[in-house]
Amino acid sequence: MNWTELNTKDSIPYQLQIVLNTLYGNRKLADVNEEFEETDVIEDTSLPMRQLRLLTRKNENWRLIYKQGGVGVHYVYIQCKIKNDSLYDLKVGESLLDLENNHSVTKLLNQNKINLRSIKTVNK
Repeated sequence: MNWTELNTKDSIPYQLQIVLNTLYGNRKLADVNEEFEETDVIEDTSLPMRQLRLLTRKNENWRLIYKQGGVGVHYVYIQCKIKNDSLYDLKVGESLLDLENNHSVTKLLNQNKINLRSIKTVNK
């Protein structure tokens, strides 16, 4: 089975929304084609500082990537498994390299160019 791209913030499963809020604060996230504040010069405080770049699923495996504005624009990569409404195998990483599609993500992961760290989760 191939990866299915969802690519809208409304498609982010509840479990990943909790991860985003817990790890990175309850900050707004722009959709793929929406404007966001890309620099550290805040001209419009109503714009989000993050922009969704990729949300994709393959069976119970999920990948979420967003672009973070500010000093040194970078990408944040989150991968996990969601099964029976529970989240497992949560890993996060950051990169200055373009993470815009599944092909580039898979390639960079295989080359160990995305330093992933495991995050412990508690499922009820």
